[in-house]
Amino acid sequence: MIERCRREALPLLEVEERRRAEEMISRFLAAAPVEPRLIHADLGPAHILHDGSDQTGVIDWSDACLGDPPLDFAWSLYDTGDALGNRVLEAYERECGKDVGLCERARFYHRLGPWHEVLCGLKHGRRELVVGGLERVRSGFRRRLRGGCGECTAMAERRPQQAARARAAVIPFRTGSDRMGLVRLLPSGRSLAIGFAIVLGAVGLYALARVTPMFALRRIEVEGAPPAVAARVRAALVPLDGKSLLALKGAEIDRRLAPLTVVASATYDRSFPHTLRVVVRPEHPAAVIRNGADAWVVAASARVIASVPPHSAPRLPRIWLASDSLKVGAPVTDRLGLRAVRALALARRANLAGRVRVVRADDHELTFILGSGLELRLGDLHGVRLKLAVASRVLPDLVARGGYAYLDVSVPGRPVAGINPKPAG
Repeated sequence: MIERCRREALPLLEVEERRRAEEMISRFLAAAPVEPRLIHADLGPAHILHDGSDQTGVIDWSDACLGDPPLDFAWSLYDTGDALGNRVLEAYERECGKDVGLCERARFYHRLGPWHEVLCGLKHGRRELVVGGLERVRSGFRRRLRGGCGECTAMAERRPQQAARARAAVIPFRTGSDRMGLVRLLPSGRSLAIGFAIVLGAVGLYALARVTPMFALRRIEVEGAPPAVAARVRAALVPLDGKSLLALKGAEIDRRLAPLTVVASATYDRSFPHTLRVVVRPEHPAAVIRNGADAWVVAASARVIASVPPHSAPRLPRIWLASDSLKVGAPVTDRLGLRAVRALALARRANLAGRVRVVRADDHELTFILGSGLELRLGDLHGVRLKLAVASRVLPDLVARGGYAYLDVSVPGRPVAGINPKPAG
């Protein structure tokens, strides 16, 4: 997720905000590596059962995976108040020993919450999530720093001084002759006239700049995309050349980029006097879907990128469908095809996507055929992340030994490997 934040969300921030975000991420990555443990990965109040003050259970383990334990502490330490957070941490230390870095790592994961909202909005094309998430990211940069699991001492000590300065800044409105003195401080009619003239002049200059070459578009810079995609973006925006940057509207840019199926989303910024800077989030090819003699490249977002010859893109996994033809630019609607594409997206996060050659999906079984010929049987879609995490640990040993035909992780707690691809039932 951290790499996705760097690749997709960072380009949407201002230069100074990017610098702060890079510092935050770099500090976290520079810390000593942590041994992965089994974590819940979505430990919010909705998933904790209780009877009065007694906890009775934890539900919804579908996101469980091998990860960093402080991820499960992020909510408890920072969204429910210091008192509960400290109690949770103290209980953890009593049971497992003091972990100096746990609280700081939990705080880092908590700060990634708005970033996750931005990524979700980009993935599903929901602009309100992107805008809201970016605002919360910026708000996090502006918020006063906190240290440990509570507010740092320096900030707490500064509060009374700030309150005193705020009270000292209140100016009472006096009566009598003092009031007349304040009235004399109001601007004169001449000052108002000069002010209005300045405003009207600025409006006139703005209107003039919109229709003259003063800020005409002369250069288009594309960021965040590979050269081939960047070239297509520039070609789509060439008709805007010579148009004033002040008159340029985002809707027109969106309209010209909409036909580019290789672009998932794009934002733009005017760099005066003559440059338009476009930040692109490209689609990432995930598979080739086959239907008879027809073939289409599909992105990880399940959007159909292009129609291609059947044997093109040999490194991408193949998904065979029996449904109607797909439409370029539209999402995959076939239920089994969509299931296969989503599973490949999860496999990519587990560093398994490059090994998959064919995906077979039906109502009750999801199977990856790897490049080595070995079958990876995942069962249904429940707990796929955990199953893939288990497979990523077991597969290197199986491949090194050789001779195995399949690995069944449909029950992740009991992975089974065998030499017969279709054992008798």
